[in-house]
Formats: sequence, structure tokens, C-alpha cells
Amino acid sequence: QRGGSVEDFALEWYRSRGWDGVHSENGPFLTLFMILFWDVVFHPDERICASHRDCPIVLRFPSVASSEHWRRARERLTMITTGGIAATTEMLSRHYTAYEGRQAFGVNWQVLGGLTGLEQLARGLGSDAVAKICWCYLDDLEAYLGGVPDLYIWRRSSAASPGGGAEAVSSNRIDIKLVEVKGPRDKLSDRQLSWLRVLKAAAVDVEVFRVQG
Repeated sequence: QRGGSVEDFALEWYRSRGWDGVHSENGPFLTLFMILFWDVVFHPDERICASHRDCPIVLRFPSVASSEHWRRARERLTMITTGGIAATTEMLSRHYTAYEGRQAFGVNWQVLGGLTGLEQLARGLGSDAVAKICWCYLDDLEAYLGGVPDLYIWRRSSAASPGGGAEAVSSNRIDIKLVEVKGPRDKLSDRQLSWLRVLKAAAVDVEVFRVQG
């Protein structure tokens, strides 16, 4: 690898094999979570602190969240997993339209080009994986803020959608892959290993790309 970053080199390698993609890390996933759970984490019944106005206390300090917060959160997770990707993307679109432009921790309204790119990410992951990723942020935001794989890549596929019986089969869906890129002397951090375990358990296509010197 000569010049540029190892992530740039990896992206070019995948593009030469039919993939498109971006060096994204945490951004798209945290944005997806915050939009899907906006009305849960910013619920008016939960305490608001001026110093945490854009990042609710229920995320920064989940141990102080009320039992009602956890009830609402679990209901939302159940809706995602049982409703499937159609219900998930419908809610994503509705929330995006309702809250677009508002400031909130971790939210970039134009990441992946906006709503269309986020919907593609959700469809590629499948509803089960979306729910598992969201649970990580709900349960321990601080622990999972770092370590998401470097690259989010995609390409057209004719295979069935992931995520089990609730998912529809499409003849023209998007395949996605998440890639952690490591240079010759790099090692996986504990946070990276945690995310790799979560993603593999959720049946997400994820791999480590090692660049040799």
C-alpha cells in the first residue's frame, strides 16, 4: 500500500470487485438509531438536563432511566423485529420527516445522502440486526460509541433479504458488508472486537481487511 490511508486502499480494492461504499465508522449507525428512537429517548416524561439537552440523560446515564423508558424502548425493539423491515423503514421515514434539522447527539441528517441512504442501510442490515445495534446504544452508549467497522460497502444482489421470516424477498435488493481495516501493525481494540461479536451474532456480513506493508 503506497500513499493514502489504509481505508482508502481497502475501498479501492472493494470497488474493483463491484462494491461501492464509504469510510463511515459510527456515524450512519448512531444516526439510524437516534432517528428510530427519537420519541423514546426524548420522551417528555424523562428528565432533561441543560448540559445534556442534545443527548438525553437516559442515554448518557441509562441506570437513572425510568421503568417506563425501558418499557417504551423494549416496545420499539419489538416493533422493529416483529414488524420487519417494511415497518422499520416506514417509521424511519416518518421520524426523519418529523424531526429533520433538529440538533441531537450523533445525528447527521445528511449522512449517506440523507433518508434514502439510511433506508438502504436498514434494508441491507435487516430488522433483527437493526434492533440488536439499537439495543447496544440503548444499553451502554458510552461503551459502543467507538469501534464500529471502518467501511460500509454495498452492491446489488438477487438473493433473499436477511433477518428471518418477517423480511420480504426481493429480486433486486442491496447487499451490504461492514469492514474493519487494519494496517500491518494494527490490532483490534476491545471495542472493535465487541462490535464484531454483536454484528456477527446478528448475521451481518462483516470482515477484517488487513493491509500488508
